[in-house]
Amino acid sequence: MAQEAPFKLPINLILLDGVGAVLLALGLAEHFAGLDVLPTALSFEYRAYVLMAAGIVLMLPLVLYMLNWARSRSEGRVLK
Repeated sequence: MAQEAPFKLPINLILLDGVGAVLLALGLAEHFAGLDVLPTALSFEYRAYVLMAAGIVLMLPLVLYMLNWARSRSEGRVLK
């Protein structure tokens, strides 16, 4: 029986996910709670939506990596 390779997350994807989570949280806090956590010099009309969209886009690579890993594992091959 062949041993399965352990699931290892690349550090760059973890960092991207962390930055994306922070941006998403800032956008949600600004949209729902009305908190202005960024300076007024960075203020524009749809700032909360831009922060949320940027956060989601930055979090996608880790999600796609994990889905690709799960799919390849179910097919019987393991990513290296």
